[in-house]
Parts: sequence; C-alpha cells; structure tokens
Amino acid sequence: MNLFGAGTTGLFCEDTLENSQNWSLDTRSRIRFGEFDILMTNPPFGSQISVTGEAKLKQFQFGYKWKQKHNKFYKTKIVQKTPPQELFIERCLQMLKTGGRLAIILPETYLHAPSKKYILQYLKQNNNIMAVIDWPRNTFLPFCGAQTCLIILQKNTLQQSNIIMGVAEQIGHDHKGDLI
Repeated sequence: MNLFGAGTTGLFCEDTLENSQNWSLDTRSRIRFGEFDILMTNPPFGSQISVTGEAKLKQFQFGYKWKQKHNKFYKTKIVQKTPPQELFIERCLQMLKTGGRLAIILPETYLHAPSKKYILQYLKQNNNIMAVIDWPRNTFLPFCGAQTCLIILQKNTLQQSNIIMGVAEQIGHDHKGDLI
C-alpha cells in the first residue's frame, strides 16, 4: 500500500508467530489481537518447513499433537514441531474481531486429508466458512507444486447454509512461470 501512495498504512517487521510481548513497542502499540475486520494472507507452507521451539509452540493449540477419539479430535499435552500454516490459521483468528473475515491460502489437503481433519474441525467449530476456491496447480509453480485453495471464513459466526465453492481454471502463467 505504501508503494502506491497510501501513506497511512503501517509496515511492521516482526515474527508474527512470536509471542506478541516480544514484538517492538511500536508494533505492540499499533497491532492488537481481536481488532481486525479483514485479514488476507498467503502464509508460508511446504513439506520441508516447520516451526520449532517449545515457547513459541505452546502459545498455539496447533503447537500440540492432536488425537482422535469417537470421531472428534482433542489436543494432547505433547508439544510438537508444526507446519507454519497451521499456526498462522490460529494467529489470524486471534487477530480478527468477532464477525471479522479471513481469506487464507492453504494446501487443499486441509479439506480432506485424514491426518488434517482436526484443522477442519477447528475451523468449523465456531466460524462460518463462507467460500472455498480451488486454485490451479500452476499457481505457485515453478517454486512450489502444492495444490492450494482459498478459504474465506467469518470468525465466531454461525455457519451459513450454503458455502460458495469455486474453481479457478487458469492463473495467467504456465508451470515454468511463463505468461500465458
């Protein structure tokens, strides 16, 4: 936004997954949990990256191992390294106010993989999933081959009866990154 002349925006250089008490004083005074109306994010994700460090992971429910019992998932007391996108889901929801909207790009496995069902349970528990838009395989190629989707949800709002489902068929470049 600053690049386009919208000088009223603020840019902050912080580790978003760090405890907010460790952010700079300026950031802490201007960025507060529970005050955002809209968050749009493309968190880092990939099979080779994960967040470690007990102090950081203990801030998040997803920093713990989850177990299934009787078709429901429960958080255990075991802290474990976690993919950053899972922690970003939780951090974004912390930053939103009730009724606030989140648009987040995630690997589509979060919608169907048995090992990730606890994430979907968590998202559906208190939030309104408004839309799911499947993105083309080429979206992040040639750098990342993950099949992704855009999930739009509203925090602490009852689930609407219909979820908008969409498929983007073209992204504007091929698998090598060349314009189409």
